[in-house]
Parts: sequence; C-alpha cells; structure tokens
Amino acid sequence: MRPEDRPTRVPLGDGADLSVLGTAKIFAAPDDPGDRPAWRAALTRWRDRAVRPAPQYPAWTRGCFAVCVAWLWDETLYDAARGVFTPGEFLRHGVREFGGYDAVVLWHAYPVIGLDGRDQFRFYRDVPGLAELVAALRRRGVRVLLDYNPWAAGGEPHAETLAALVAGLGADGVFLDTMREGGPALRAALGPGVALESESAVPLGGVGSHAMSWAQWFGDSAAPGVLRTKWYERRHMLHHTRRWHRDHSAEPHSAWMNGCGVLVWENVFGSWVGWNARDRALPGGYGSVPARGVAAVVTEPGGTPPRWSDDTAFPARPLTRVPAPVAYGDPGPAVRLAPGLHEPTVTHRVRECGFDGGAPYVDAWKPLPPGLHAIRTVRRRGRLRAAAVAVREVTNAEYETFVQASGYVPRHLGRFLDRDRDTLPDAAVTCVDLDDARAYAAWAGLRLPTEDEWQAAAPRATVWNWTESEHTDGRTRSVFLKGGPERAVTGSEWYADDGVRTPEHTLKLLRAHPAIERSAAIGFRCAADLEEPL
Repeated sequence: MRPEDRPTRVPLGDGADLSVLGTAKIFAAPDDPGDRPAWRAALTRWRDRAVRPAPQYPAWTRGCFAVCVAWLWDETLYDAARGVFTPGEFLRHGVREFGGYDAVVLWHAYPVIGLDGRDQFRFYRDVPGLAELVAALRRRGVRVLLDYNPWAAGGEPHAETLAALVAGLGADGVFLDTMREGGPALRAALGPGVALESESAVPLGGVGSHAMSWAQWFGDSAAPGVLRTKWYERRHMLHHTRRWHRDHSAEPHSAWMNGCGVLVWENVFGSWVGWNARDRALPGGYGSVPARGVAAVVTEPGGTPPRWSDDTAFPARPLTRVPAPVAYGDPGPAVRLAPGLHEPTVTHRVRECGFDGGAPYVDAWKPLPPGLHAIRTVRRRGRLRAAAVAVREVTNAEYETFVQASGYVPRHLGRFLDRDRDTLPDAAVTCVDLDDARAYAAWAGLRLPTEDEWQAAAPRATVWNWTESEHTDGRTRSVFLKGGPERAVTGSEWYADDGVRTPEHTLKLLRAHPAIERSAAIGFRCAADLEEPL
C-alpha cells in the first residue's frame, strides 16, 4: 500500500500541529483506549478551526448509502438475445443479494474504448435505449450517475459534452473516475443540481461542491477509524469499496461506524469479483449478526428475523465457451492446418477485464503499472481440428453479395455497415458484429476460425478479426480478437490495443450491444473443417 493510503495518526496534546489531518483519508483510531478523549478533542479542534464552505448538495445524496457500479452489458442488466435492457431484473437482483440500491453508476466505455476512434461520449450516444433505461431506474426510486473517464484524451470538449449528456439522459450525477475533484469548469457546466462523486479523498476546498466520493481501499486502523471527509462535513456521503477483495466485511464496518455508504462492484470491467454470502447480507441491515458482522435489526411485531449465512466461500463463476460449429464449405485460398496437439504461446496485455478466466487481481489494493498494462505471455494446451483458414478477410463486395442474396437484416441495425469505415469493394468489411460475421459464414457454408486456428494460420490482417471464441460466466460475455487495424488510436495507456499485432497477440473484447460492437476496426475471415485429415 502506498504511504498516502495508510491511516493517518492524530497528533495528541493541546499544542500539537494538526495540519497533517487536512490531507488524510482516514484518522486512525488510537491504539491505547486511554488516548481516546485526547484523540476526540484533537479531531474536534481541527474541525472547529477549519473554514468550511456551505455545501450545495442535492438533498437525495444524504440518504444514498448503497451504490452499485454496473457494467452496462452485465447479463442482469442487459438481455443480449433480445437486445434490451432489463432494469427490473437488475434491481430485483440488487434487492435479493444486497437489500437494494440507492443509486447506480452506469459504466459503459472502459475497457472497450480505444478499439477505434470513438470517444467516451460517442459510446454513450451509440447505446440504443439508454435514456429509457435511466428513466426506468429513476421511476423505481434509484438515482443514476454517468461514468466519466477524464484520461480519455481528445474528442469533444469534455465539460460541455458531459453536461449535455447528463441533461439529455436525465441523469442525477457524474461518477468521476480517477478524479479527486471535478474542477470549476465541470461544476459550472453541470450546474448545482447534478451530484459529483469523486474518487478517493476530496480536497477540503472541493468538499462544498462534491456531494459524494468513493473510497477505493482506504487503509484503516485495527479498529475502524474516522473518515476525514465525513468528519469535516457530515452531509458528505462516502462509499467504501475494496473491489478486488473476497472479504468485504471491512467496508460495512467502516461505513457503519462513520455513517456513510458502500459501493457494490461485483462485475469489475468484466472480471467477476462477487461478494460471499456472509458479506452480501451485511449492507441489507437485517437478521442475526455473525462474527465480523454489522446490522440494524428491524422486524414486524412478533416476527422472527431470518438468520444470516456464515458462508465466506467465494461465489466463483465458471467460464463456459460457446462451441464452434462444424462447416465443410470452401473458404477459397486458405492455410490448411493439420490436426493434433497444439501448444501455442499467446501474448496479451494485462488489463482489469482479465484474460481467459478469473479476476486478474485478488485481495489487491488496486492494480498499478507494471502489474497493469504490461504484455504477458501464457502457454496454452489443446488440440486443433483439421481446418482451413482463409488467407484474407471477407471484403465489402463479398458481404454486400451476401446481404443481397440472402436478404439478411440484423435484429438490431445500430451502426450496421456504418459509413465511417473504408467502403472500397476490396477492403475488409467492418462495422459488423460477431453475429453478423457468423451469419455470413453460415450462408457461405463456413464458420469463423477459433483464436488458436487463426494464430496457427498466421494470416495477414488489416483490421481486428472476430474469432469463434465466445465465453460467458453468466454476467459477462467476451470474445478474443486477432490481427489489429493498420491505423493507431493514441491518447491513453488505458485504451484497448491498437495497430497491427503479431499472430501471437490476443485482445479480449467484452461483448455489448451490436451498436457498440460494430466497429470500423473489426472485420473477420472464414474457416472450414477438413473432412479428411492431412
């Protein structure tokens, strides 16, 4: 843990210098119970001497105790088969598992952003039904915050564009990823009625304009300490999270002691980090209290509260793979692959969405370079079918022939064959999602290559290529891309990989609505099974 994330010791004594408390995150509880009176007196002197601007907080933020960070395409919130949002199912899950949510953060772009030239605001505008989702959540009494990524450089003017999105969607606030405060330009653009939730400890000068904050793993003392921002301004609402941890009991402990809230984050950018049964019960506030538990017990007259589970096992989710179909068509010029044992070396960039199963960080404070963004190598072991992989990608002209001959119309048209791409007849067709690519392959009597077949064939690529590698853990769907576009998208180390990569390199892409998946940087090629082994 970094020194600045450790709990701050409170200087004791009438003449002690208390200036160190102004930049603290948590005031450590005293080790000696005998020091408690002097400790409380020092905290009171510091607060009484501080100059506190009158906060301009929306009234609802003071009762906003439980906030969920929701990946927009989480399978409890989005039905991929129908292409619609399911706010009712999402909120029922929240009530069933956590006692309900007061607010939801809609997370939409990272780790997909950077795949092409679309900025974070375009990703919002490309989502069909987003305004209706916001309205549906608010009708059910749940406030909505939009995620904002200030590190996504360039694009449209951030403050004005974000303010227009908030107003157009009817959102209640903005979740400031990586920002301790939004700054006067953003505050002025949004207006006083929009809540700002900063990351980490808000500087004292920003407390008046930031109604909420989220604490990503504040180091604490053995006994829960006092949160500086909450002590400084009691109307401020802070939300605890230790997002990569499998023991979440510390967050409700501190929240209960300080009168603040908890950030529920089960689906961390596509990595499953669910809460165990014991800890899921803690934010709900009912039942008998197990060891390390906190609760408020509310029962009907004569009623018996349910018992809480003492199960601390991690609720793991197995990753299942959609099997590749069998197809014996003619892919044209192709690389023929012999069947047999295959042990490829695969490279990938370490990102918070993980790679081929499991969260990339467990019980970690937060990922930082070089543990984040580094290129890692893994070895795989499996068997290849006898197959042929096309030497080139399907072209615009070939895909147009398919559309005309088959009458193919995707269920959801958003960005289908969008004109912001290269439309030359011999260029690789893009702005097709995985299902559009599968539809062409099936029409041609072919299929997509698996990622291992693609790598073994090592074809030339001009764009990222879809592969037959779809996975799901029941909350997130993902697929592996191979190849890479001939153009590069610069601006942030947090962006998805760009530029042409070696055949060994794999990019994990989280599946979303077709309007998000369809990118000018993604196309596909076909493959076929060989009836006779070589």
